Amino acid sequence: MHRALIETPLHPVLVTVNNEGLSGLSFQNEEDYSRLKRINKLQPKPSQMELIHLEETKDWLEKYFSNQPTKLPSLDLKELSEFTQKILFGLIDTKSGQTITYGRLAHQSGFPNAARAVGSAMANNPITIIIPCHRVVQSDGSLGNYSGHGGPKSKQWLLDHESN
Repeated sequence: MHRALIETPLHPVLVTVNNEGLSGLSFQNEEDYSRLKRINKLQPKPSQMELIHLEETKDWLEKYFSNQPTKLPSLDLKELSEFTQKILFGLIDTKSGQTITYGRLAHQSGFPNAARAVGSAMANNPITIIIPCHRVVQSDGSLGNYSGHGGPKSKQWLLDHESN
């Protein structure tokens, strides 16, 4: 497993890759970012496959923040439950700039009565932005919570970015 810190226009992110693909992408607050920046220098160099997945992820982020379409990096979600995998992969199909409710995502993923469980899956999404949990809104259209750094403000920022 290899970790890298990447700057984005919104917040710095910590990217975690392994030989199978991207397994983590999370926003970092300033304190965590400073600590991780020091630790990051001590880790061994990435394997060839980790390097490929890291470059795929960097490319995806660069193109996303430049509003250019791009192919998803390889994802490694095998550590997640089957339910969570189905929910997260179902969410990937949501188009940029569009939103979906927790209930609708549950229904389209084959779990029509699991809106609350979808909320838990979103709160524990290991690959924020790429698996766009910021596109999931409450049934009344309000934003609801966002577990990424910056909370609902970051969620709104991402939705506004995708709408431009």
